[in-house]
Amino acid sequence: MTTWHVESDRETLLGRLTPTSYFTMLFCITWLPGQSRCCIYCHFRCPTIQFIAPSEVVFRKTFLLRPLTKKLLDILLERDLTNRPVMFHVFSNGGGVLYRYASELVRTNETFRCISVIGAIFDSCPAPRSIVTGLKGIFANFHPKNKCLKFLMMWLCVTFMIASRQWRDITRLLGIDTEAAKQRYWEAMRDDPNHWPQMYLYSFTDRVVHYTDIAPMINARRARGVRVHARLWERSPHVAHLRFHPEEYTDACHKFLQACYRKYS
Repeated sequence: MTTWHVESDRETLLGRLTPTSYFTMLFCITWLPGQSRCCIYCHFRCPTIQFIAPSEVVFRKTFLLRPLTKKLLDILLERDLTNRPVMFHVFSNGGGVLYRYASELVRTNETFRCISVIGAIFDSCPAPRSIVTGLKGIFANFHPKNKCLKFLMMWLCVTFMIASRQWRDITRLLGIDTEAAKQRYWEAMRDDPNHWPQMYLYSFTDRVVHYTDIAPMINARRARGVRVHARLWERSPHVAHLRFHPEEYTDACHKFLQACYRKYS
């Protein structure tokens, strides 16, 4: 498996890409390094682009999400890799928001219509974006030992996110924010016109993204004619399903990838 990390220095990145096989291209999209699970695809020798979105973009500079996603898809064009089928494996809402724009660009941008997406896997997402969900996501992956430090950071995060939300509301009222007319994240994922197969991996005990947010998504996508697979576990934390259920998780991903590739070929 070849793992390619998207970096700010594009020349360094492109000089390192040396694909060795012609199997499915895999995009692993997350917003924290610890959420990467690309190694489970080693058996299939899938060339992999591991994209770690900066947390400040995911939570604050959301206007950069679309150009960041475009940069990700540009890699396929610049390296002449559009002849390969592509699969997305995204983690948490941080990965989901970039997938949302990737799906939109592949459908609406003439430049990217040559990209053949054969499926998408969603680990612990999607859920409606909110201040509460964002804070849960941050603290699910950050565990300071000092309780005072933990509560201080929580207070700072809450203050900052509320201030950011109020500023966005003001700009929308003034007609400055062009994103105001666009669909919200969860609704955009639900109403996505693309019909490639999808698989949702989630659990009853996820304290960040509740299973009651994902179940309606599954039903809505199936109602739109999308072939949807789902795996719901009794107990496993947010984006930790692989760690708690390694064999089941890996087997589900492998079978889904094989099924999508057979349908594509």
